[in-house]
Amino acid sequence: MSNLLIQLLISVLFSSSFVFTSAIYYPPPLYGQTSTYIDSKLYIFGGTILNINNSVTYNHEIFYLDLSSPFNTTSTYPWNNELTTLDISHIYASACVGGALQDNIFVFEGMPEILQKPDGTIAPLIYKFDSQQKTIDQPQLNVTVNILPPRRRSVQAICDSQGKMYIFDGIDDFTSNLKYIYSRMDIFNTIELLYGWSVGSVIQSGDARYGHSAVLLNNDGRIVYIGGRLISGDLLRMSDIYIYNTNLDQWEYQNAGGNVPGPRESHSSVITPDNRIIVYGGSQAVPQLAVLTVTNGNTFTWSTPEAANPIPELYSHSANLINSYYMFVTFGYLDSTNRRNSDIYILDTSNPQSYSWITSFDPNNPPNSTSSGPAVPTADDLAIQSRKVWVIGSIIGSISGFLLSVIIVLIVWIFKRKNDK
Repeated sequence: MSNLLIQLLISVLFSSSFVFTSAIYYPPPLYGQTSTYIDSKLYIFGGTILNINNSVTYNHEIFYLDLSSPFNTTSTYPWNNELTTLDISHIYASACVGGALQDNIFVFEGMPEILQKPDGTIAPLIYKFDSQQKTIDQPQLNVTVNILPPRRRSVQAICDSQGKMYIFDGIDDFTSNLKYIYSRMDIFNTIELLYGWSVGSVIQSGDARYGHSAVLLNNDGRIVYIGGRLISGDLLRMSDIYIYNTNLDQWEYQNAGGNVPGPRESHSSVITPDNRIIVYGGSQAVPQLAVLTVTNGNTFTWSTPEAANPIPELYSHSANLINSYYMFVTFGYLDSTNRRNSDIYILDTSNPQSYSWITSFDPNNPPNSTSSGPAVPTADDLAIQSRKVWVIGSIIGSISGFLLSVIIVLIVWIFKRKNDK
């Protein structure tokens, strides 16, 4: 066979392989990751992966779910690999959006994969991901005034409108053989980075804890902390609500009434525009879904609605509120099967009287506040399913095209050999 024909075959093979290698990205099942929503993208950082040989490794990839277009959870997820990796990964970290332009994600690292490499490289306590430049940097601090907080995990970072990042309590059971459960409020300035860290009050903040969740009340400047495990080893009662006022650097306590759910840790919470705090999952959580309604800023009432189309029990997952009413619950540990989760679940929170786990998301059309039960497929949903069929058809077509190309090349080669004789 001539060199020209060999090169032609290689070219056909390469072009066909390109179709397959440019397929949709599929992240591994994870738990212990942190997630943040910015610029129509739900970013995932860290977490652990269970390999085929049952070894556990850390996730170094940064990837995101593209939520700029409709998609359906029964179809292919719009995952994308950011092609930016973590040098030292982590688990049980926490992140939020900050910076002067609100275009940076700041990650308080939690439990790092390794504290120090053989070359002396130390895991960052906090790092910044630039969502525009796709770069990772450690904030440069003024060491003369900087107060470095202790490393710890299982916290919930909250960023306010002034660019302040709040880290409350947490546990350190990885830097030594000892275990420390902290009672402290550390505040990081994500805008004026040279001022670095400062320390807030913990007077009347209750006992030290970890594995809690937190949300910032709307237009209020107060952070509500829910649940977690105490220094005594007990779980904090869900009726005990501790609130930090970021404007006054003061704490207050509220006793929440209503149908109080069972205590939990490693759960998630988000807040809706009308100040309903939606809590899901957690270790030992009964029931899984609970709602804390805040009325007039000072009345806290629990309810435990039964959402339609219930999802599996989860803990060490992450949750984000998307487009005001979609609660995205991502990855985590499946309590019933003792394995990592690879799915995404979407809770329609638009109707306070009726919650439902749905399969479709449309950024241009908010959920119907009067509907309940499973979502009826829309034209966009059908279009997504059509695109899925198109992808499969494209792959089949590529294979057929490749085989046809090989056959044509062989025919040309045979014909050429006959003419040469």
